[in-house]
Amino acid sequence: MEDIGGHVLIDLCFTNAIYITLLAGGAWLKEHYLTTSAQDALLARVAHLDGLTGIANRRALDQTLRQTLVSDSRRDPACAVILLDIDWFKQVNDTFGHAVGDQVLIDVANVLRQHLRTNDTVGRWGGEEFLIIAPATDAVQAQAIAERVRAGMAQSCSAQGEPVTASFGIAIGHPADTAESLMQRADTALYHAKHRGRNRVEPPIGWTTGSDC
Repeated sequence: MEDIGGHVLIDLCFTNAIYITLLAGGAWLKEHYLTTSAQDALLARVAHLDGLTGIANRRALDQTLRQTLVSDSRRDPACAVILLDIDWFKQVNDTFGHAVGDQVLIDVANVLRQHLRTNDTVGRWGGEEFLIIAPATDAVQAQAIAERVRAGMAQSCSAQGEPVTASFGIAIGHPADTAESLMQRADTALYHAKHRGRNRVEPPIGWTTGSDC
């Protein structure tokens, strides 16, 4: 009987040891899974952010624009895009150095965050260009958004005391638009803003006729 009791006790201890080991292993696996998932989510988020300004990068903007055009394809206008380019930015870098230029980019990004609506998306399109994607927004509303940002920059952005301005080009999306066709119109409007004096908002092409196509 003593041998049987001893064997039972040994088996019980062995079973408990296995159970504890499995529990510990399960906890480790759960913690490892949660840590890996958090890391993956962080990496995915970082992959869609501009490293300097912390706002969306071009990859994220392109995805958002395409998704917006699809989801709002039955609306007319589907959305507005506002493309802005900092005026004389090369001179800022050449005169004050790239550290000052980087700070200007950060300051502009902060102004954009402060003056946009909650459903608008803003990001760095490239270099000193920024893009605002405004869902279900017409030309009048887009003009107001751009002017609000332009005024905000006049108050908050400078390079060593020198004012920093930007030029803005607006395009309004329609159901037949692609991301490429919409951005081409915004780029053309921005070109006009640059060549008509800078520090100005260029409305959608043909806005006076009720269409920017």
